Amino acid sequence: MRTSSGIRIISNRGGGEAVCEKTLPPYPLLKIASAKITENAKKVIELCSPQNISAYPVLKAACGFAPAVEAVLKARPEGIFDSSITYLAESGRDYAGLKRGLLKLSARRELAGARSRLDAVDYFFVSDISHIMELSEIKPGAMVIVAVDSGDLREGVPLDELNRFLAAALKFKKIRIFGAATNHACFSGIVPSAPIIDSFVEKIEEAERKNRFSFEMVSGGNSSLISLIEEKKANPRVNNIRAGEAVFLGSDVLSRKPIAWLEQNTFTVEAEIVECREKESILEGVRTQNAFNEVIDFDKRKTRQGAKTKRAIVSLGKKHFYVNGIKPLERGVFVLGASSDYLIADVSECARDIRCGDTLEFALDYAALMSAMRGAGKFISCMVINR
Repeated sequence: MRTSSGIRIISNRGGGEAVCEKTLPPYPLLKIASAKITENAKKVIELCSPQNISAYPVLKAACGFAPAVEAVLKARPEGIFDSSITYLAESGRDYAGLKRGLLKLSARRELAGARSRLDAVDYFFVSDISHIMELSEIKPGAMVIVAVDSGDLREGVPLDELNRFLAAALKFKKIRIFGAATNHACFSGIVPSAPIIDSFVEKIEEAERKNRFSFEMVSGGNSSLISLIEEKKANPRVNNIRAGEAVFLGSDVLSRKPIAWLEQNTFTVEAEIVECREKESILEGVRTQNAFNEVIDFDKRKTRQGAKTKRAIVSLGKKHFYVNGIKPLERGVFVLGASSDYLIADVSECARDIRCGDTLEFALDYAALMSAMRGAGKFISCMVINR
């Protein structure tokens, strides 16, 4: 439904006004500040544009949920990336000229099963000659971006193999080699310093010279490259970045700290307190791991045996999404841990007198966001704030 305040309750993954098969409970309530997301996308694009860098938002954290996707597309990016063929096919159909790239390497069965939707994909990431062979058969004329591993130790052609790989790839005349891309801070956590990006570009240009070829797109990385661009230290050959976390959360991938010129608290979750009372801080006895193989560190709250704390049991648990990645928005609220159904918080230092039936609100990090969006409108009620 739509209200005069510009807030919509979304109850289906399509993001429209359709009625859900069953009514979802009011809490937990996922809130999406769509105007903030649009503004973040615009600001990242505006930062990169003067340096001849196209910023393509990465939509995979939205898991195809239309309100979040639409918030990004309102910024009118030149292109987008996602890791799902299905979501790419559904995204941006009304935006003429929008380029769509598939980030995830795709196996033959996946491509064959999605044959009817492949026309929605402009760029395919590849890192093995078999990927190019399969695309030659399944989608002749496809444009590919060569994934290059320059330090993340995940997917990608190693730098010292790039020349040989490009030589072999150019033999496939039904495929167009369009670009080369690298990535950092996704798996190994390596910081994309200027020397690391320069080494990547050197290997790119060496392969180009030896094969008498030129990559049209050189994608230097994800949101972790933003600090280099801010400092105007990005290699001039880099003409694209893939920005996800900065757009959706306004945070620095490397430090998880807020980026000052971007908006935060773009995705929050509000949940109801179902019990609130004083309890022992730590009970005596031998403690071991809980149901999720975790050992709760009570010492971080400097609690002592015999002391009591005011403990709120919140109706938000691991069955909803990755609650380990949330942060209280209210001062004096400390998350102790979570079980399948509940989140347990120490509210002893909270300024207000929290009681059973009250609600608490939390901000989401990238891991929490991605898992929450899987259930948005399906298992978790969702509110889109357009103002």
